[in-house]
Amino acid sequence: MNEYTSPGRGGRDGRRAALAAVMGAIVKRRLKPPYGAHAQERASGRIFRRGPWENASAVVIGLGIFMLMQPFALDLYTYSFAVILTGTVGFLVTSHFPE
Repeated sequence: MNEYTSPGRGGRDGRRAALAAVMGAIVKRRLKPPYGAHAQERASGRIFRRGPWENASAVVIGLGIFMLMQPFALDLYTYSFAVILTGTVGFLVTSHFPE
C-alpha cells in the first residue's frame, strides 16, 4: 500500500488517484514562477501592455491616411504608404501583447 491507495480500493482507482495527485503537483509548480521572475514579469508587463501600443499604432495608421489624402505636399504623399504599412505591422505585433 502507498499513500494514494486505501485498503478498500482497487489498483485501477489507486493509479488514477496517483496520477491526479502528480498532475496536480505539476500544475501547482508551473503556476508559481521562480523567485525574481515575477518582479521581472511585472516590470516588462508595464512596458509591453496592449492598450497603449495599439492606440499608438492606430494613430500612425491615421497619420498615414492623412498623408495620403492631403493636397499640400508631394513628399508627405510619397511616404504615406510606408507610414500606413508601419502602423499596420505595428498593430499586428502589438495585438499579441498581454493585456
